[in-house]
Amino acid sequence: MVVSGRVQGVGFRDYTLRCADQYEVLGEVWNRLDEWVEVIAQHPDPVVLDLFREQLLFGPGRVDSVSDEDYDPAPEYDGFRISFIV
Repeated sequence: MVVSGRVQGVGFRDYTLRCADQYEVLGEVWNRLDEWVEVIAQHPDPVVLDLFREQLLFGPGRVDSVSDEDYDPAPEYDGFRISFIV
């Protein structure tokens, strides 16, 4: 997922980590160089992923949109982590 808006420097990655813990989502979140945030989220239930994605819309700062992107193949995660700019 790519989160656009004013989402860097406002605690958005920490918020995403808390949401991931709440929904038991695996993956990673990081700041992008274009000042947006990118999220890889994994869960066996697509409904849970939809709920997680919805929560990102209410994060700190100003979220303009949360768009889906596919990773092929997606890395496997055993937890959720915050990373640095990639």
